[in-house]
Amino acid sequence: MAGACFSTLNIVIMMTKNKLLIAAGAVIVIGAGAAGALYVYWDKAVPLTGMAINYVRAWSAPRGTTTTEIADAPAGGAPATISATSTVSRPGDAITGDWPNYNKTLTSERYSSLNQINTTNWSSQELADT
Repeated sequence: MAGACFSTLNIVIMMTKNKLLIAAGAVIVIGAGAAGALYVYWDKAVPLTGMAINYVRAWSAPRGTTTTEIADAPAGGAPATISATSTVSRPGDAITGDWPNYNKTLTSERYSSLNQINTTNWSSQELADT
């Protein structure tokens, strides 16, 4: 009686072990396939991943800091329109001197409207620190 119970327990353990090995093998095969696809399509995967990351980061951006560009209408096509409820922000709308992000805006608009250094006084600048 005890031998029959022990043998049933061994069978259940072996079946569970086999299922785990099959699942681990499937994960390895799927991972290798995904790695291969990433290697082959690297040039397409990197920009898509970057756009996805920036899209998620833009969710927490303060209102009015994202610039929306509207393309011109194609030749012979209907003109581009903006709905009355959409908000379009232009680079000049940001507060002068305000750089909330590394690239000033989420769309990497790096232009500064500050005018302390210009074409007439740039040559008189000295190195402040090394």
